[in-house]
Amino acid sequence: MYFRGRGKGGKIASEPIVLDIETSWNHDRENPKCWIVSIQVFFLDNYYLFRSPFELIDFYKGVAERYALNPKKRVVNIIHNASFDLSYLIGFFQEFLPLENTGGVFIEKNKIVTYQQWAFEWRCTYLLTQMSLEKWTKEMNVEHQKRVGMYDYDKIVYPDTELDEQSLLYDRDDVLGLYEAFLGQLESYGDNLSTVPLTSTGYARRLFREGANKDTYYREKYFINNQLDVRAYKYCINSFSGGFTHNNRFYKSKIVDPHKLGYKSIGHRDFRSMYPSIMRAYPMATGKPEIFYDVRKSFYRNNMNPTIKNIIELAPEYSSITHLKLYEGTCIKDDKISMPLLQKSKCVKPVNFRAICDNGRILSIVSGECEMYVDNYTLDILNRQYDIEYSIIGVIRFKNEMLPKCLADVVDELFKKKSDYKMKMKEQEKLYGILDPRTQEMLFWLNLNKRLLNSCFGMFCTRPVRDEWSIDWDRLDNENEDEREPFHMVERVRTDEQIEEKLNKFYSGKNNFLAYQTGVFVTALAKHELFEYIEAIGYDKALYCDTDSIFYLKDEETEKAIEQLNAVKHVSAPYITALDGSKVYYDVFEPEEDLKAFKSLHSKCYGVITEDRNELVLTVAGVPAKTLIGLGEDNKPIYLTREEEICGITPEDKLANPNIKIENVWQGLDNLTHEFEFKINTGTTCRYLTEKPHEEIIEGHKVWTCGGAIIMKLDAKMIKDIDTEIIETIK
Repeated sequence: MYFRGRGKGGKIASEPIVLDIETSWNHDRENPKCWIVSIQVFFLDNYYLFRSPFELIDFYKGVAERYALNPKKRVVNIIHNASFDLSYLIGFFQEFLPLENTGGVFIEKNKIVTYQQWAFEWRCTYLLTQMSLEKWTKEMNVEHQKRVGMYDYDKIVYPDTELDEQSLLYDRDDVLGLYEAFLGQLESYGDNLSTVPLTSTGYARRLFREGANKDTYYREKYFINNQLDVRAYKYCINSFSGGFTHNNRFYKSKIVDPHKLGYKSIGHRDFRSMYPSIMRAYPMATGKPEIFYDVRKSFYRNNMNPTIKNIIELAPEYSSITHLKLYEGTCIKDDKISMPLLQKSKCVKPVNFRAICDNGRILSIVSGECEMYVDNYTLDILNRQYDIEYSIIGVIRFKNEMLPKCLADVVDELFKKKSDYKMKMKEQEKLYGILDPRTQEMLFWLNLNKRLLNSCFGMFCTRPVRDEWSIDWDRLDNENEDEREPFHMVERVRTDEQIEEKLNKFYSGKNNFLAYQTGVFVTALAKHELFEYIEAIGYDKALYCDTDSIFYLKDEETEKAIEQLNAVKHVSAPYITALDGSKVYYDVFEPEEDLKAFKSLHSKCYGVITEDRNELVLTVAGVPAKTLIGLGEDNKPIYLTREEEICGITPEDKLANPNIKIENVWQGLDNLTHEFEFKINTGTTCRYLTEKPHEEIIEGHKVWTCGGAIIMKLDAKMIKDIDTEIIETIK
């Protein structure tokens, strides 16, 4: 084993320690206790199985002694879910390993990207891949696949319980499969332990960094000159909003049969690579923030109070964010507007505020007032939909420009690779079939480049001043060990001065080069474009939208309106040239498979029946797509899907006949109600416990614990709509 340099961080070993644990708990929800059952380690071609955390501590001490490790000469551990596994281990590390060089990256409470202590570092490979270990080992086509279904997580197991052969194989293949998949990941991207990113967006970030560094003017002048100040940063944070997900409030909870309504079918379209398309197709906020208006100043750039119309008209030269106060009397212009945009969740500082809401959207402010921060593109939609009683507190604006060429070129390269691999994959599938290794190889590279392309936007949304969670070291550094408390994560709250310091550090850092305001306005422009198509389709025909797609009642008039708008967009849409010489355009609203029925309860909760395949397909946030119910021939996993469960197929039915088919797909839409309870596809909930390392006696068995993450399967999962209130009070 040799060590590689990694900048000021010292050296790290060329080979990682691969770590995985199995856990159990007492199944007492009132007084839960959890512990480690086994610890699996793979290092330098040797596999180890430990039954207690102290054996792992001894292993680390032995490795440190053998290779003369220290904080400047470390070994990296890879864990597929660090947030889970380390919750069982950090307490032991902090109690029994040196506390030198201790720190980490926590993106939210109990969500660990990386943790380091003394001569070791632990990294989360789930955040690197955004895939389950089962999916990752399959995609990498490694020798040791995850043995799904061969471990009984419902059984209470103790550290002194003898593990059967099946459990031992399961444990071993988890770490071997993780190691092999990780090596495949490194090879695919040309990485080693010194260069591999910590998270999935790091791959695309690396490509953008290379592009930015080639452009001296962009890197040394443009990016720094357009730095956000504290005020502009807060405006961006408060106005940022994700995709628009909403349903037609008049068809809510109803089965939509297009033939009964006089329509041909239900259409479904989505945007081709929507966020990258927006980044390439539109000028957007990249410039330096300017104060356009401030009510607290008698004269600032303008000697008159601007109106909403004045602010909207700043585009397309400028993007802007307005700090707005809304009053009683603000209401929707037309009751026929089926997808109102004004979100109650965006309203802040309410004073005696009451509103009539539908599905989380405000129809009318009944009394009082509230404030909100809103970008000019969203403000344009609100102005079309609402009569607004308002006053303006402040406005900042940014000069609009096209995405700098050094960054746009990277988006184009990834978009072209995605298009080319898609073309190659289809050719291979036509010649050899989808399961042929040659087709699967093209599918692998297609998926890899799709992930890279999809990561482009996410990087711009990374806050320059991140919400930081860290361990409260004051509670651990007490010299009296008896009074030291277990590790506790705390969130840092910053003053304006601290935010300014962080912003200055961010913009002067050599690894930073992406304008946060660009990410804020990519989502704003995407939402605006989505509404353009909703208006073209018609509020009476649009059934549901989700960020980059729309379900709608389809007829010739609607298709003509969509294609007319497509034609307008096509004139200025950028494109790449594919392998066969054809032009592949950004910003295309493409048709998907037509549907014969649709039903939506609320956002992220709907069901469809496909026209050609006559299949029921459900999307229900919080309800797993399928749940393992047993093993069939050759230990092949058998799952019960949520579609099967809602149609009345039981686990007994599926185990008796794994190929059973749904006989009545319409029954599934009938059963899709707020009262329906899933009993199999219930999902899980996670509860974190934090204690000092100590011994417990559980049913006569000795266990050591410092707490951990208890994953509890729910007894039932009801489809709930949290936004059904008609009169809502925001406190």
